[in-house]
Amino acid sequence: MNFSKETIIRFTVLLAIFITFFLLIYTSVQFLFPFLLACFFSLLLYPFIQLVKSTFHFNHTAACVTVLLFTICSIVLLFAFIVFEIIDGIIYLAKWLPGPFQAFLVELSGKINDWLLPLLNKMNSYMDSLTPEQNALMKEQLDEISISFADQFAAFLEKLLSSIGEQLTALPGTMTIIIFSLLCTFFICKDWPKFTLWAKSRMGSSVYLLPLKIYDQLKITLLKYIKAQFLLVSISFITILIGLMLLRMEHALTISVIISALDLLPILGTGVVFIPWAFYLFLSGQDILALFLAGLYLLIIIQRQILEPKLISDALGIHPLLTILAVYLGYQLFGMNGLWAGPLILFLGNATHQAKLFLTVIHFLKTGKVNVDKS
Repeated sequence: MNFSKETIIRFTVLLAIFITFFLLIYTSVQFLFPFLLACFFSLLLYPFIQLVKSTFHFNHTAACVTVLLFTICSIVLLFAFIVFEIIDGIIYLAKWLPGPFQAFLVELSGKINDWLLPLLNKMNSYMDSLTPEQNALMKEQLDEISISFADQFAAFLEKLLSSIGEQLTALPGTMTIIIFSLLCTFFICKDWPKFTLWAKSRMGSSVYLLPLKIYDQLKITLLKYIKAQFLLVSISFITILIGLMLLRMEHALTISVIISALDLLPILGTGVVFIPWAFYLFLSGQDILALFLAGLYLLIIIQRQILEPKLISDALGIHPLLTILAVYLGYQLFGMNGLWAGPLILFLGNATHQAKLFLTVIHFLKTGKVNVDKS
């Protein structure tokens, strides 16, 4: 297939622009993060600003201030509610936990003794059968293992405390980033019509329509994705609620809401609660309850593994196999971050495909004109 000189030049220029753009983003993201965060907030809030303008007949600046203040107040109240709930839960646990925890420790120590004492007796009889040189060597090896374990435990504690200190030290910087981002969000939203007019005059109407189409596709796909996740969490909530009600457990509704919300966590999910809970019941001698909770957890995992690829793929308009492949490749390429990076790349690629970006690029390479379908 022969390509004209103009096509090769256009392809080279387009590729150079693409590479330069992503290199700039990659190298400057740590410096421009508050501004990029403000752009993201603006994209989320601007539809609500338009809604407030049309509903209450506010001017543009008043609508921006109203929506931004409402968002800030909602976040602050939600954060305060979570903090107070955590404090209330800690106070409740401080009153309730000592008795069950003491019984749990007694049960645990009894089981460990039942398992450990015969083993120690065998080791003692084995040590007695060794020669003095072998006995000294064995004790030396055990001492080295104990020292190594103590060193590793001390290093773990040091790393944990250092991490907590770093997080606390980073709080002022985080607050500065949030405040700066909110200020930028206000000015971006306030001058949004000016930005759009400026971009349209510089880019031309055809080129200007392209990012708008991609944004619309992203918005539609994101809403479908949120609906799919909400449906998955709702199914988990109903399953957990029915299971806890069958156990006649107190506060079954509250516990179900909390555990089903944890289902959104990647990898961990509801296992953060169910695994230690079932383990505690098993060690405390409540084997039937432990098996029931383990079965309930297994049921939630199975139903999510069956439903998630189908619902998410329907929301994204992608075959379930591609969704699973994106998660796997993301994990292989980027590690734990790839569990969300892989589907995100697939999500963005599908949105650009739905906006016919690739067809527009091919048409530009062939003709030198940008022709965006307005439908």
